[in-house]
Amino acid sequence: MRFTAKSRMRRAALATTTAAALLTVTGCGYINQQATTLEYAAADGVNGKVGPLDLRNMLVVATAADEPGRITGAVYNSSNEEVELTMTGPDGGEATLTVPANGEYFIDNDAEPEIIEPAGAGPGALSLVTFETSGASEDLTLPVLDGTFPRYATMVPTEGS
Repeated sequence: MRFTAKSRMRRAALATTTAAALLTVTGCGYINQQATTLEYAAADGVNGKVGPLDLRNMLVVATAADEPGRITGAVYNSSNEEVELTMTGPDGGEATLTVPANGEYFIDNDAEPEIIEPAGAGPGALSLVTFETSGASEDLTLPVLDGTFPRYATMVPTEGS
């Protein structure tokens, strides 16, 4: 019977050591959030939602804070009615577009330029833009880029655009 008490002590010590080792190895996963569960905009712009509209990859293309800025991105309408979206820059410049019912509107090179004057921030900074529909409003801080990236070079606002 003497050996039974020693065996129990050894088993208890082994169990404690195993539990401590497992907690040490897996403890980081217990206190840290998994990176794959974080939602983020894997793009140059930011995402948002205003009323029935989902805003994706929204940003401003401009050469300087006091120059015109072109808003670019994609707008998706999940409602059964067309929705008018008004975008207002930090200094009051406005642009308006209409998104078809259950449709999308891509603000890119193929679309009519959506210009706010002035951009309100220079390249590398952030510009506060208000997105508004009837009954809903959302302020988004959009990154301002210039024509350095070839993808945006043709989107830089010019005289008469």
